[in-house]
Amino acid sequence: MNAPSSTQVHELHEHDLIDPRVTGGRVRAYCPIHGGDHKRSLSIALEGDAAGWGYCHACEATVRIIELTPANGTVARQRARPAVIGFPALLSDGRLAGVHMRKPITIKQGEPGKEMWWEQHNGRKAADMPLYPLLDLLEAKDAAAQVGVRLTVILCEGELKVDIANRAIRAAGTPHLVAIGTMTGASGTPCDSESAPAAGLRHVALAGP
Repeated sequence: MNAPSSTQVHELHEHDLIDPRVTGGRVRAYCPIHGGDHKRSLSIALEGDAAGWGYCHACEATVRIIELTPANGTVARQRARPAVIGFPALLSDGRLAGVHMRKPITIKQGEPGKEMWWEQHNGRKAADMPLYPLLDLLEAKDAAAQVGVRLTVILCEGELKVDIANRAIRAAGTPHLVAIGTMTGASGTPCDSESAPAAGLRHVALAGP
């Protein structure tokens, strides 16, 4: 597979995306540029300055979804940010292990806070939840292995920080770099089997408020 030039931007329409799925503030789809893999390797941001821009972890293509980004002086279609956000915990085979819900609240003296809880987890403990986003991590590892480079991962505390970091990485077009985090909360630690996909990688810790 020949990777497109990193300076080339492929402009697509929403209807060009193959079997898109919305997860954690972004769209994941099968890449229509190279069309040769069986995973949703194309990730597209839905929010912020990078809205509408995407990156394929397999062929390293950079794409812009015309309907989701400002163009020719017009304003891109806005998607309302929900008050409650659900972060899906997906296993390596794509099955849903649970959804980590996040609701912004106001705590003492008007300071912002949050409530977190699990839904659709069927009794699965937080320590048994996969890294977030596991499928992105596995796809990035495969892409790095294909070209013989070592993947670097940014470790973030909390799914929201992971999504923000990955949007920035995709906007910058940085290859072989992905942000991941645990889904256990700041006081928890995933079990060894769920941490294993990140073993042996180059790690960079990202501190956050």
